[in-house]
Amino acid sequence: MTELVIITKPRTRIFKWIGGGVYKQYSTPISHTISWSQTNLTGASYNTVRLGGGNYERYRCQQFITPNFTVKIVKVVLHVVKNANFTDTVYVRICPDNGSNMPDVNNVIATIGTFTGSDVGTSETQLTFTGSVPTLQANTKYWVVVERPTTNTSQYPSLYLSSTDYNTSLYSADSYGSNWTQRTYDYKMRIFCYENPNTLNIDFIYDGPVTKRLDVSASVSNTTINNYTLNSQTFTSITRETDIPQSNIYTLTVNYTENTAQSSGYVNLTIQRWLYYSSTSCTLEHLNVSEAYVQEILFGSTGGVLRIDDDPSADLVGQANEKIVFIDVIVPFRKLEWVSGNGEVMILGVE
Repeated sequence: MTELVIITKPRTRIFKWIGGGVYKQYSTPISHTISWSQTNLTGASYNTVRLGGGNYERYRCQQFITPNFTVKIVKVVLHVVKNANFTDTVYVRICPDNGSNMPDVNNVIATIGTFTGSDVGTSETQLTFTGSVPTLQANTKYWVVVERPTTNTSQYPSLYLSSTDYNTSLYSADSYGSNWTQRTYDYKMRIFCYENPNTLNIDFIYDGPVTKRLDVSASVSNTTINNYTLNSQTFTSITRETDIPQSNIYTLTVNYTENTAQSSGYVNLTIQRWLYYSSTSCTLEHLNVSEAYVQEILFGSTGGVLRIDDDPSADLVGQANEKIVFIDVIVPFRKLEWVSGNGEVMILGVE
């Protein structure tokens, strides 16, 4: 008779437990620049000019020149007034220049907004239109085109046209729909060009017993940051100490105000992702092992006290950034706790 004896060897695993309030950088910082520039055509004397209907211009257009960066977003602040509550739709578009300082209205780059009579007052009204555009080239001529296709002659909006050549580098243009008139006068509006949107998505994928944190720092020029919106929550500032919602993808929006007395400005963002190890204790149950042994301790930048099995007489005390390695000594535990300070502990676990 043959007797078969089966011997099983327990499996061991190596763990690194980080605890007590330790921050670890996750990947490299993210940089994002929001540059803006404005063409301000609001400083002259103006007359109102009717838009659309009968023999009045269907198109009223204003030329602008992009700054020395490619443009992805355009905002137009248009000055409008109405004589009565017209109900048809007026379109605000961005069109290219035809090479002769005239708009090419047959090649619309983007429609950035519309308005009707309910949006306009019987006194001067400012309407703001913001839209994404296919990239506009730097230092290139483009046009804001305001179009009213209707033939209504009794109810209408009017724009404001300067009575002198306010900006001698730019032109305006008008048309009933076929014949065009080029002018040296300017329509009352502000045109903002933006290099990048004020919203960006941040990947932050990490599995483990850790809290995700962000540190958002910014340098600005002629710009005021009002607040930040992160995954629908509003923050006045975001540092690595700020509690934020936990997610694998963050959507960060910078809400800011341009200093419109200036012609340009920017927001330079630097975003660092952090892993925050806040847990102060570790047990066999957390590790899912039957036995565990301390192999190495690396104390944090302030030092600390690591207690074993709730026994003060077994406290392990370390100075700032001190490392203790156990080679010939076995240090078993059921529970580890950072009584003060923090650090990293290498653990041998037995399943």
